[in-house]
Amino acid sequence: MKTRDAIVCGNGSSVSTRVTAENFIMFMPGGINEITPSQSKKAVTVAVNVTAKSAVAIQKQFEVLMADGKKPFFSMGEDSHASDIAAFWPSRFFWATRKDVTGKMATGIWCEGEWSDDGKLAVEGKRFRAFSPTFFVDAVRADVDNPSEVICEADAKPNMGALVNDPAFTKNSPLWCRAAGDETMIAREVHDELVASGQKNVTLAGLRSAIFAKHHINLEPAEIARQLMTKK
Repeated sequence: MKTRDAIVCGNGSSVSTRVTAENFIMFMPGGINEITPSQSKKAVTVAVNVTAKSAVAIQKQFEVLMADGKKPFFSMGEDSHASDIAAFWPSRFFWATRKDVTGKMATGIWCEGEWSDDGKLAVEGKRFRAFSPTFFVDAVRADVDNPSEVICEADAKPNMGALVNDPAFTKNSPLWCRAAGDETMIAREVHDELVASGQKNVTLAGLRSAIFAKHHINLEPAEIARQLMTKK
């Protein structure tokens, strides 16, 4: 029987300046997430329902791999070379609401484990700020009213995710947080950059997307408006 193709999220969760690589990573944020990952090297749009049941499926995936003699790992990236280099060695997956590196309470599938020397250096050196999981679903569905469900796949490969800087799960907690004050005028700076590049009518939605694309931060509309109204 043909094995399902894994969902690879090259667009995830964030990893913690004193940047210190913590031993907990958010694997997937809870709730229904609309993402555009790749499957069989093609972009697909998926609505994924992430619940406590999903955490059970991911933990089962981990246990199946271990029983088969395949030690699961997170890689240093998603290209052909980096995908074979371990950044993090998971030891368990679980559903929880816990404080992330930004100090906010975040609910979802969390992973506990140990960093490799390369992974620890990459995070603490700020080479990567986010994480993207590799997982399987029962079927690819984009309907938020009938979302895809996370499942355990018996024939999965041991690479269960990768460090990235452009995560699919925009609600995933980062791997490290910015210094206090770093975000106080980001909206103003990005807005001015867009105007300088020739954009005459910068919308709030467009500005919010540009902020996330550059800084991997989801600023609330009210905060963006506050920053734009603040005099330089």
